[in-house]
Amino acid sequence: GNRAYRLMLLASFLCMLASCAIDSFHSVLILALGGTERHVGAALFVQAICELPVMIGYTRLRDRLCASPAVLMSAAMVFYGLRALTLGFAHSLWVPLAASSLQALSFALFTPACVDFILRTVSPQRLSTAHLVFQALGSGLAAMVGNTLSGAVADAVGIHRMFSLMSLLAFLGSAFAWKAAHIPKERRVSE
Repeated sequence: GNRAYRLMLLASFLCMLASCAIDSFHSVLILALGGTERHVGAALFVQAICELPVMIGYTRLRDRLCASPAVLMSAAMVFYGLRALTLGFAHSLWVPLAASSLQALSFALFTPACVDFILRTVSPQRLSTAHLVFQALGSGLAAMVGNTLSGAVADAVGIHRMFSLMSLLAFLGSAFAWKAAHIPKERRVSE
């Protein structure tokens, strides 16, 4: 089997649990801190405008940093964790608005790095299946579990602690991604 792929799938699942918390509760936090729908719109605008340059320039960034897609996925997961942790300590409206800029180094870096990782890690005969499984488990299942989990945790301990706890999942995912990045290449491409 492809150990690097399986390990990255686990890493992605863990990180996407934190991502779901961010996606689902970022706007709730803005409103809880006294913001309005206009502030939520501004935060979403900042996210979108910050992600475009990184997504468009992904290949150039990867080449300039001489980093593998797996290392970049690990780095993106750190930024997901930092984003959730920042929201966990946000007691001013401007903190979650500023944290929206971390979209560039979390989602915008993670997304093309995932595609790049799969292209480099999986045999051509299994690419479509590998992409499908990665999306189904890393995004679909993570969304079902992550939204349910983050909602239950927010109810139990509050939104700030929930973000802080969910950040730990992104950091754990990053550690697994880092390990996947360092599996020897000849073992990585074998099926």
